[in-house]
Amino acid sequence: MARKDQLSEEIRLLTEMLKLLWLTLIALIGSVGGLALAEFGLRIVAIGAGVVAIVTVVGLIGYLYRRLLARIANMEEVYYGNLHWR
Repeated sequence: MARKDQLSEEIRLLTEMLKLLWLTLIALIGSVGGLALAEFGLRIVAIGAGVVAIVTVVGLIGYLYRRLLARIANMEEVYYGNLHWR
């Protein structure tokens, strides 16, 4: 029972982190879009830094998503044993 509870908490935590990263990605895209409309000054550098941040957040989203899927598979194994009925 303890393993099931631990996996449930990990899944809940990873889901919340994934939601936060999606919101961060939306905010970054909006910020970079706003910087594209700003004065020319350091716009190129700021947009470049924004793009690097967006790529990093997308990578983190992918990593967390794969980790979440692995935890869900572990949870299914705990619930159903080693049945491969999918």
